[in-house]
Amino acid sequence: MRGPATTAATFALVLLVGGSLVLAARLWAPAPNVQVPLIGDARYAVPGTVAGLSAGDLAQPWRILVHFGADRTAALADPGDARYSTVWADVRAVLPDLTPPAGAATAQGAGACAALAAKAPGSVEVDLGQRLAWSSWTTIWGLGATVSAAGSSQPADRLLIAPDSTGAEACRYAGAAAQAYHAADVPALRHLASDLAALRNQPLDYDLTPLPPVSGLSVRPGIDVPDPGFARGAVAVRLENIAPTYMLAALFPPAASVRRSAGVDGLQNYSDGLAELHLGGDGTLQYAVGVPPSADTEGPGQALMSAAAFVDQAGGWPPTGLLFDLSAVPEPGSFRLRGGEGGSVGYSLTFTERWRGLPLLGDPASIAVDVGARGVLGYTRHVDVLAQEGAPEYFLPAAQALARLAASWPLAASSADRVVSDIFPAYAKSGEGLRWQPVWGVELDDGSIVALSAQDGSTLDVLRPQGAG
Repeated sequence: MRGPATTAATFALVLLVGGSLVLAARLWAPAPNVQVPLIGDARYAVPGTVAGLSAGDLAQPWRILVHFGADRTAALADPGDARYSTVWADVRAVLPDLTPPAGAATAQGAGACAALAAKAPGSVEVDLGQRLAWSSWTTIWGLGATVSAAGSSQPADRLLIAPDSTGAEACRYAGAAAQAYHAADVPALRHLASDLAALRNQPLDYDLTPLPPVSGLSVRPGIDVPDPGFARGAVAVRLENIAPTYMLAALFPPAASVRRSAGVDGLQNYSDGLAELHLGGDGTLQYAVGVPPSADTEGPGQALMSAAAFVDQAGGWPPTGLLFDLSAVPEPGSFRLRGGEGGSVGYSLTFTERWRGLPLLGDPASIAVDVGARGVLGYTRHVDVLAQEGAPEYFLPAAQALARLAASWPLAASSADRVVSDIFPAYAKSGEGLRWQPVWGVELDDGSIVALSAQDGSTLDVLRPQGAG
């Protein structure tokens, strides 16, 4: 699971703010059963955003790799590319027949899956970016009851599908481990095989080559990295421009009595006694509802759907909006949870953007939503808009960047298990805030992501999800 360090801190802040709001709510509206207020009746789309993104749209693969045996591996990383959409539609069409069997993913299984990708005439690998139970994925993708319950509790963050004459050999990954299994033949698999074959000689977003071993680290078998010569330029950005009047109409009920106060540096505060909105002069937004948390029974799939609908109403989505982290928030006094197990009071979700096929790894996240049993309890927004891209610079070879990581392990990363489950090109925010620079995103087996400079391999940031290590 990929997620920023502040998901837990963000939710804790929401709870602290919420506590004070609850006290105010009891004074202003002393009803014994406080409920989440209805959202406003106006829809507001910040300029440059899009509307109508579903949970499935936001949970698209971070990238799609197509393998042609040992001959070639290439990436489809731009969801605006019709070929990306076609292959992802093909994969979703076969998913009802691809439920993994009961059983654990293993390191040995990861080796078998790497060998499969290297020898199969054509296969597709989808990087989902999140480690969720299969049942959660089927809810997000709208498959529901069409999927067998045999392996519904198995976690998955990556899939490999290699169609053949009898159906397909498939792999379900969970971090650095994997489980290989066979899927029976269905027409959708033959359609997927045909569309993959058509891509064999086409130029795609970038070609990849196998990652060589790295001393001092355990690396998942089968990781592919961009060929030498891969380059991207640093990106200058600006924050989006939020219109307060329209956002208020979207977030507060029409009959609400909203009080306004002003703070320093252009900060504007609004409250109706139950919900509170802060709009910064720099284009940032914080919204919290003062409702005590209660046990959640809906699950992470429903939480993502709630978040998708809420943001669609109040601000809209960046055109390349992408689910970054979905973490359960445990009940007070319970253990931290991952993957949506029982005993939570809701879910903390963060969303990022993707420019030129590369995800943005940064804190604060572009969009964060806290969903409880009673609905959305918190919403923050810090969306950057691409202004100008600098001259492309070559990436340091991935193996060299990982060697530097092994030699200078950051204190913020887990030192108990130096297992790399993936490395991919991305952007990370530079120190001054209005610039993003190319990086290697190194995903560890505990779900952490270490951002390494693409130029010299130095560690820039460590992003840790809730419940990681």
